[in-house]
Amino acid sequence: MSNKENTLIHDACDECGNKTDGLMTCHFVDGETTKLCPDCIIDSGFCLGCGEYCSGISSFDFSDIPGYCDNCRDEIKSNFDEDENNKESYCGYNENT
Repeated sequence: MSNKENTLIHDACDECGNKTDGLMTCHFVDGETTKLCPDCIIDSGFCLGCGEYCSGISSFDFSDIPGYCDNCRDEIKSNFDEDENNKESYCGYNENT
């Protein structure tokens, strides 16, 4: 879910016009694209992870991780579960002992 390839630097947001680092190329269902800043992404119905337009999809609109589509949400949860299952490698703690 890397945003490196989607990130444009020092360009203007198509919605608000602000020039900022971290603009994301967002994709409409019809294939059109737009460049949005993080604030406008949240307000416009695009996924914060992949930039796909998801507004109106109930699993997006009422997600337990707001702002992320099903695919990105599942990846976040999967990564979190991996971290939880392997936390002994991060802090030397083994909860089974």
